[in-house]
Amino acid sequence: MIESFNKYIEMTLWVVELSGEGRWQNPETADDPKTIVKAFFDWQFQQNAFDYAVVCSCPSYQSGILKKIFGRAEKFLSVCMSTKYAKQYDTVLMNHALRGFELIVATQHNYSMCCEFFRKFGYVNAREYEFSLVNATLPGAWNKEEINDALLLAIKLGGKEFCCFGHDADPIYLIFEKMNKSPVAQ
Repeated sequence: MIESFNKYIEMTLWVVELSGEGRWQNPETADDPKTIVKAFFDWQFQQNAFDYAVVCSCPSYQSGILKKIFGRAEKFLSVCMSTKYAKQYDTVLMNHALRGFELIVATQHNYSMCCEFFRKFGYVNAREYEFSLVNATLPGAWNKEEINDALLLAIKLGGKEFCCFGHDADPIYLIFEKMNKSPVAQ
């Protein structure tokens, strides 16, 4: 069991960080963050590309119950495995995305399709880098342990391509298993 767990922990991922700095320079792409996140979910649903979502904070109404059970408010990961429920509760998922570093979306679209989608909104590649769950977390994450746990769970559930939104959808992180060389440069 420990060996299989270590396989995921030691996995090296590749991250493409997209910056929204370019979206304000063009009036056609100066959409508010909520519009961009909604467009992303709509695109996922229309293309049947939504795999699942991992939310790394519990709703506030559970905190009181959890505090009574555990003596403190524990944070648990929640997983939405159904497109039906994701569509039904898309507002909840979008709110987690907009707060930043609370949602990992597993998608069937590859990184280049996701990059192309976000470029329509003025996002540009800010940087790309290797990422390891052992000693790193996404830059700017305020909940480093929780977002790493969410990413680890997303990987264990079998996903290969992931999207994580920073606060107000800037930056956006596209995360995937590392290839022999940078997939973006290919």
